[in-house]
Amino acid sequence: MASWIRSYWDVEDITFLWEVGDDGWVTRSVELVGPDHRPQAAAMLAEELHARDRGGLPAVQAYETRYGGTPEAPVHEWDTGFPHDEISRELFEEAWEQSRRVLEQADPGGRHRRSVWCGRTD
Repeated sequence: MASWIRSYWDVEDITFLWEVGDDGWVTRSVELVGPDHRPQAAAMLAEELHARDRGGLPAVQAYETRYGGTPEAPVHEWDTGFPHDEISRELFEEAWEQSRRVLEQADPGGRHRRSVWCGRTD
C-alpha cells in the first residue's frame, strides 16, 4: 500500500509531496514553490518510464520540462532522518490534481529546469 509524505526545503522555499510505493520508490512527486505554493512539478514515475521506453532521452527531457521528475533513489536510501511528515492521500491528491492542471496549461519552454531532490544533503 502506498504512503504519502511531505517535506519542506527552506533553502529554495519548496514543499515536496510524495506518493511512495511499497518498494520505497516515489511513484508520484509534487513540488510547490513559495508562500503561494505555486506548482513547479507534478511527475509520475510510470509516465517517465513510458517516455523513456517510447522515445529515449529526448522524450524524457520533454516530459521533465513540463512535469519535472521523480527522485532518483528510493526513500530508504535517502539521508536517515530527513525531515518529513505523513500526510493523507486526500491532501496529496488535491495537490496533484491542481498541480497537473496548472502544468498542463503552462508553456513548457517557460519553466526552468531543476534538479530532482533525492533526500541527500551532500
